[in-house]
This record gives sequence, structure tokens and C-alpha cells, in this order.
Amino acid sequence: MRRAATLGWKTKDLYKRMLFAGRDYPQGITVFRTGLKKAFLANKNEQDPAKIENALARGEYVLKEILALNSLHKYRSLRRAYSRKDLQYIPGFTNEDVFNNENTEK
Repeated sequence: MRRAATLGWKTKDLYKRMLFAGRDYPQGITVFRTGLKKAFLANKNEQDPAKIENALARGEYVLKEILALNSLHKYRSLRRAYSRKDLQYIPGFTNEDVFNNENTEK
């Protein structure tokens, strides 16, 4: 009984963490929440602790992938927003200044 209670807590914790990570999902939170709920409900009647542990491990892997995709999306957005070609429009800066300063920074 104690193990089943622990697995239930772990499942709820994973669901909450995935839902929190889904806030930054590129397609939107509603699409993410719908898919997440569908995936969790597909395994709601599982009773075997080993299968539940495997599903939780797979969920942890998916959570890491979601966080990686969110980070990549943010990085690409920032990179696009602050690309080097945009620096030529800032008064006083040229691309040569940027390249020369990169080599001298410590």
C-alpha cells in the first residue's frame, strides 16, 4: 500500500511539473494540456508497480525533452532578435567593432 501511495504522489508531481513546463510550449498551453491529459488518462487504470515506474521514467524523459525544446526555442528567438547584422543599425557600432572586441575580451 505504501508503494502505491508513493507512486501516486510521484505521478501527480510529474503531471504538475510537465504542466508547468508546458506554459512555454511553442504551440500553446491548451494544445499541450490536452495532449498531457490524454497521455495520463491512457494509463490511469494501470495497477502493476513496475509498469507504473516505467511510465514515470518515460515521463521524466519526455519532461527533459520538453524543457530542452523550450530552451532551444527561447535561444533561437533571442538570437534572431539580437543578431549581429542588426548591430550595424546602432549608431557608433559596426560589425568590425564587434569582431575585434570578441577576440580581446577576457
